[in-house]
Amino acid sequence: SWANLGHALTGAPFMIQYLEFTGVLGATFHILLANVLIFATYRAFTQTKDKFKFLWAGAAFTWILLPVFLLPLILNPERAVFQSSGDVRVRVIQPNIDPFQKFEITNREEQVRIFCKQMSAGSTNDIDLFLLPETALPRASVRTDLRNDRLLIPIWQLLDSTKIPLLTGYTERRIFEKVGKIPLSARVSREGLWYDHCNAAIVMFPDGSVSPSYQKSKMVPMVERTPFLEQLTFLKDYNIDLGGGFSSYGLPDSNILMGVNDSLRIGMMVCYESEFGDFVRLETKRGANLLTIITNDGWWGNTSGYIQHAGFTVLRAIENRRSIARSANTGRSLFSDEKGNISGATEWWKETYTEADLKLFESKTFYVEHGDWLGYFCLMVSGLFVLVSLVRKYFIKH
Repeated sequence: SWANLGHALTGAPFMIQYLEFTGVLGATFHILLANVLIFATYRAFTQTKDKFKFLWAGAAFTWILLPVFLLPLILNPERAVFQSSGDVRVRVIQPNIDPFQKFEITNREEQVRIFCKQMSAGSTNDIDLFLLPETALPRASVRTDLRNDRLLIPIWQLLDSTKIPLLTGYTERRIFEKVGKIPLSARVSREGLWYDHCNAAIVMFPDGSVSPSYQKSKMVPMVERTPFLEQLTFLKDYNIDLGGGFSSYGLPDSNILMGVNDSLRIGMMVCYESEFGDFVRLETKRGANLLTIITNDGWWGNTSGYIQHAGFTVLRAIENRRSIARSANTGRSLFSDEKGNISGATEWWKETYTEADLKLFESKTFYVEHGDWLGYFCLMVSGLFVLVSLVRKYFIKH
């Protein structure tokens, strides 16, 4: 899915505002049909005496620029999808920690110190939410033990003094009773307890409480979970370690919204999940009025990979007409408004923070309500073409 042609247009959000109706597959369809029309125009002018050659040229020109022609209609500020219900100021932390050293025992306190340093920098009077990246907390923890974790005392003290909640990624350890069904991702501890790990997110509140955890469900194949684990059980522990690996991660119990308060309901994307528009739209459909992405991206190195990954933010913002805050361990932390316009982008391999006021929205787009309808429609049309071809071939032979 990374090779979806629509991803090529993330750098030109003004060309893809129609994604709120079609999703990223609409951009792919636009590119493909544009190529067909350009080729037809070229052939009409060079290889045939097609009397409709100027018609082909006009069709190609109109199709390519159609998204621009539609902008005044799509971006009409009076439309319901652009009516904000409020705003929130988010500070995104980019701690810039080497993912291959993240879970080493010797530097855990230093990582917490970096978090607190960036969270407390400058004025925090108008901050409504802190955001830390994927697996930020530097060791696997049971959710109910986070309040009593001595390593996290500086963070709890900071939250108490600022009265600001923190949304952070962490590795959740789940303990299972011996009775009942034990997932294949589980293993046995030295104490004889069955447990597994989830790539998760949680809200830590200033009063010392924690929210229910969001558990990642779209796993990077072979890095986070063996595909078809139930059928390929012998590959359970054969994973590629790209920093902080815990063998095959467990699957979520259920997907939840991260409720920070009565007016702020956050739809989560953990790293790879930001690639799947049809998956993300379900967060908005459940009632999310803000989207967040937490990711690592450090293991990419200084390549185009982390840039492409950050570009998916543009697509998800337009499809859902939601503001997005993106926190990367390193790579590119940033914000996007509901039109896919990027702001506050950070530099590669730099310890820093960035903050912005983000609008909250309640309306749901056509894509949020109906998903990848265009993909299914094209699949159906393709199937009909194949069927007609087979039928014609049969009658020709007989």
